[in-house]
Amino acid sequence: MVCYETVQRLAKEIGDAKGVLDAAMNVGNLCMSQKSYEQADAQYRQALGAAKLLGDLKAEGDINNNLGALRHVREDYVGAIALYQRGVTIAQQISDRSMKAHSLNNLGSAQRRLGNYEDALESFQAALVLKREMGDLLGEAQTLFNMGQLWRKLGRQVLAIEAYESAQKLFQRLRLSAQIERCEKVLSRLR
Repeated sequence: MVCYETVQRLAKEIGDAKGVLDAAMNVGNLCMSQKSYEQADAQYRQALGAAKLLGDLKAEGDINNNLGALRHVREDYVGAIALYQRGVTIAQQISDRSMKAHSLNNLGSAQRRLGNYEDALESFQAALVLKREMGDLLGEAQTLFNMGQLWRKLGRQVLAIEAYESAQKLFQRLRLSAQIERCEKVLSRLR
């Protein structure tokens, strides 16, 4: 982290907004992984300022998603939804289907947490269509797993099982043992 902070300081000194953006994003990501949420927030906000200064909408969308994830882990679902929606809007503006699908999946998760089940289903379905069109098997599996959680919450056991089984098959194709096991645990409770 010291290396990134040094790069960040030097980038500020020479007026390199792109260097500040990249370093702040990297430090923010490290802080998130270490659960240093206040520091992560400060770094992401610094990166957002640099992205706006540069007019870099792609970076701005990514940072909104990161800030949304930060709100999500802190259980501020209303704040997370606003940031994920901003990510969707930016993705549409720049025609970035991958960012849009990622933002929609995250949006659906936050909506589900708030009990906005119809909105969550709509977000997950839109994300699933995009992920399938792009051939994003991991993203598709993650979205299916999230849909399984939603169906389970709604008491729709058959649909939940179908979603979890579909996710598990994709995780098996990708040889992701931790995710396969996670699906199996949930399925064993539903069957």
